[in-house]
Amino acid sequence: MPDIFVSHKVEEQAIAGKLAKRLTEAGYDVWWTGRLTAGERFEDEITSMLEQAKVAVILWSRLAAQSDWVRAEAETARKRDIALPAVIDDVAMERLPMLFRHMHMANLKAWDGSRNHPGFQELFAAIKERIGVATGPVLTGEEAEAKLAAGADEDELWEQITQNPDQNAEEYHNYFRRFGETARFADLARMRIKRLEEKAARRRWNWGYLGSIILGIGTLIGGVVASAQWLQDNPIALQWLSRWTATDEQKAAAQGCTDWFSSGAIHAATSTPMLRSDTIKSCEVAASVFSGNNDYKAMLALAYLARSDVDDDKAEDLATRAAERGSMVGKFTLGLMYLNGFKFIADPAKAVANLKQASDGGLVQADALLCDIAANSNGQLPTPTPPAVGFCRSSSEKGNAVGQRVMGYMLEFGINMPADAVKAAELYRLSADQGNSTAQYRLGSLYERGVGVDKDYARALELYQSSADQGDPGGQRHLAVLFECGRGVAVDYLEADRLYWRAATGGDNVALYLLGNPPGPPTSESTPEIDDAIALSEDQECSAGLRMLAFRHTYALAVPRDDARALALYQQAAADGNPISRYVLATLYNDGFLVPEDDAKAFELAGLSAAQGIMHGQFELGLSYELGIGTEIDFMEAAQYYRLAAAQGYLPARDRLRGLPVQ
Repeated sequence: MPDIFVSHKVEEQAIAGKLAKRLTEAGYDVWWTGRLTAGERFEDEITSMLEQAKVAVILWSRLAAQSDWVRAEAETARKRDIALPAVIDDVAMERLPMLFRHMHMANLKAWDGSRNHPGFQELFAAIKERIGVATGPVLTGEEAEAKLAAGADEDELWEQITQNPDQNAEEYHNYFRRFGETARFADLARMRIKRLEEKAARRRWNWGYLGSIILGIGTLIGGVVASAQWLQDNPIALQWLSRWTATDEQKAAAQGCTDWFSSGAIHAATSTPMLRSDTIKSCEVAASVFSGNNDYKAMLALAYLARSDVDDDKAEDLATRAAERGSMVGKFTLGLMYLNGFKFIADPAKAVANLKQASDGGLVQADALLCDIAANSNGQLPTPTPPAVGFCRSSSEKGNAVGQRVMGYMLEFGINMPADAVKAAELYRLSADQGNSTAQYRLGSLYERGVGVDKDYARALELYQSSADQGDPGGQRHLAVLFECGRGVAVDYLEADRLYWRAATGGDNVALYLLGNPPGPPTSESTPEIDDAIALSEDQECSAGLRMLAFRHTYALAVPRDDARALALYQQAAADGNPISRYVLATLYNDGFLVPEDDAKAFELAGLSAAQGIMHGQFELGLSYELGIGTEIDFMEAAQYYRLAAAQGYLPARDRLRGLPVQ
């Protein structure tokens, strides 16, 4: 088990290597990816090391901020509460994932590897605070290099073994003989030895004893089964036996598992069906009682993935075994794992390959997910496939909620077909009635704007609330706009601010735009989020619409770039006393973006926003007091405002509060 995992962009392995050496000299066991190529051949191994590490040092840079690998590793570390970020160049904070932007970071810019560098000393102290003094011996520079080189040799041998298409258990036993039972990849090796030996045993049993396990031919069925193992490897026979022996309660549980898998209520971020209170139990019963049906094993794997305390190893094992035995649900589950980075590092090409096999096998859920992927990538999939409309029409006509929702979106905006808002509303309604949260907020948007249906704020509010209650970031953001603008509900800036934050942390970029924290220029001018942003910017009667139009002018999003116009819009939005707009304007003055940097003006605006209870303004004011930006340093005042923001659920405020010398 490594003490420290170092995450970095592969092109910056020089500084990562220096850090690994210094930490190894101090007696820590360090694992870093500099020895690997792009990492894609080591996805299981990287994940395993990151799950075992006590601390993960994330080296943020301009390149790292653009790396899906580094961002995925950083988010995994953050969720485990083991992330220690450091900056190694002049990367802009707004380029980092949102939850890292306000975390305290050690400064390793231009670090030459010196032990006395202030940034290294700060990082080293943070490591000791997290995991204690190193348990290994203090090493010389040469000894540390030798230890790291030995680790590189181990990684190289592991790569050779795992890339062998004809793997056998003996290769992994040799790995243990060379590097011992506590080797880096010991857990993975044991799992693969077990799997390979079981596979070999089944092969011997099937060929050696298949003819001898039928004891006789009788008048009942034609034979008496003499081997439970034979049943296990002959699912059709086992399914028939299960049907005869299962109780009504067990059959009901199996049906409940199937109904859950077919549900239209889909988690917006992961594309897994939304868990019900009895889902895990139902699928466990189904997978156990009807063990000859590999679809139930795959459904159980999917249920584990949908659970917050996900067991990736167990899910992978179930899904892999089901897929190997011909289950299209198994292929679908593996595709979803690759799509979302469950267990594996996210790999869209492998995701699509597995989903395409499930689609070819007739699984409508695979058609629907391929439809969703294709629509969100402007029709461009990583592997040759039919166009998005083919997947969407197929799944929509079969009543799948995801297919209906995406088909509705294509009709709403005229993507690959003539626009038809009335038909779009009909499809959204069919999907929303099945509990699909994204369809609910898209239908709500039509009611809010009176497009394809009569304008109805009350109905829009109802649909947005239902979507937001399921945790859909789009629904949360749309609901926030209603609260900020007072559409169908009384104006509530605090609730709007909290909803924007929930949506932003859920991955909704428009919510980030509305909070003045864009993750860089939009990469496309045609996605659901961008289309929503453009629609909102046409509403000049609400501050949210003014801020969105300002954002569009800043990044030339379907309008000419005009910084002066953008600034005027931001100022207009704040002029009516809107506290969210005041906070956004404060960030512009603080960053010197569109206006000359003015810490005093930023402090003043943040104070006005904080006084109106906005948690973002409270946090910004706390940061000003902590760092002495626009005012004198005052840790007591900083703690006061951080506590106010943290009480509203603003996690960065909680993290900053922990680092203050006073609480």
